[in-house]
Amino acid sequence: MAKDMNMNMALFMAQSGACFYCGCEFEGRALPGKKHLHGWSKDHVKPLCKGNNAVRNSVLACLSCNAEKKDREPTRQEFERAQRIWTGALRYLKAFNGNAPPMLKG
Repeated sequence: MAKDMNMNMALFMAQSGACFYCGCEFEGRALPGKKHLHGWSKDHVKPLCKGNNAVRNSVLACLSCNAEKKDREPTRQEFERAQRIWTGALRYLKAFNGNAPPMLKG
């Protein structure tokens, strides 16, 4: 593993390597041009098209769920679960990097 953990790694660990929506176990990274059903991609819990590009608005989802969700607003349960995942991701960042990135402090 790299010396410093990045946000994608922290989210992956906080989500136990599984899709935020359906819980399927990821089988690699989704790369442009290579669509793998259970590869992961970053998803905005609150749709980006509605103006929410906050750092705390990201989770990892399989390609199938990410495509199916489109610009749907999250349920209250999804939003609350996303917040718990972010708390876990921040713990991983602090443990591996010694502190949270400046944009996440506060």
